[in-house]
Amino acid sequence: MINKFCLLNPPFFEGFNRDAYWQVIGRRHSQISYLVGVVLGDKSKMTEWDKVWEENLNPIGLKLLEIAEEKAMSIAKKNFRNNSIVVDVGCGSGRTLSRIIEDFPRSFGIDTSQNSLKLCKSRGLLVYDCDARKLDLEDKSVDVIFSEGLLEHSEDMSSYISEWCRVSKEYVLLIQPNPFSPIVLVRDLYWKLIRKKFVEEIPYCTIDYVKKFYDYGFFLKSDARVPMYMVMLFERIA
Repeated sequence: MINKFCLLNPPFFEGFNRDAYWQVIGRRHSQISYLVGVVLGDKSKMTEWDKVWEENLNPIGLKLLEIAEEKAMSIAKKNFRNNSIVVDVGCGSGRTLSRIIEDFPRSFGIDTSQNSLKLCKSRGLLVYDCDARKLDLEDKSVDVIFSEGLLEHSEDMSSYISEWCRVSKEYVLLIQPNPFSPIVLVRDLYWKLIRKKFVEEIPYCTIDYVKKFYDYGFFLKSDARVPMYMVMLFERIA
């Protein structure tokens, strides 16, 4: 299986081997954060992302997210057609969806949060109330699935990825927290120990995503790192 990955994704695996030390360090960061949460974190304070996302987007956090979004949009412009249909899965407040529509006007968003849907509609965005694991779309009916900071909240990311790969004709573009980043460790410790309010995240690494997407006929075409985030583009091969 690893040989197949290497053949399909030689740039990724060259980087993976070269950065093995940093991946070990990153795993340690995520493990420390998780253990601190288990040992010292008050589980009664654990909450849902929908209730805290506005608090989490402080000026620093927002700037870091904007850097990741700029990278994602740069990758999108290089690979997608102007008439591509991009579906923003878990579109939240619609901030990123607004930027996507500027370059890909046929795009729309989905979410299950009524607060988010209401906010998006107030901004004039086309959004639908839909479960990200059960999309009301035909097979290969859209060009791109885009998701930002969703998969790390699920222990069963296969249920999401399988559905996204079913409906996407060409690409899946992800922005995910980088568990190797010291910034992520500091953020997690701050929320768990100081604010006493947190949403548990699973420290998935690039290889975790590569393996899952490969199972559904997609390979890693682009893998970028920015402060705190990973930006990954997967392309259909089957």
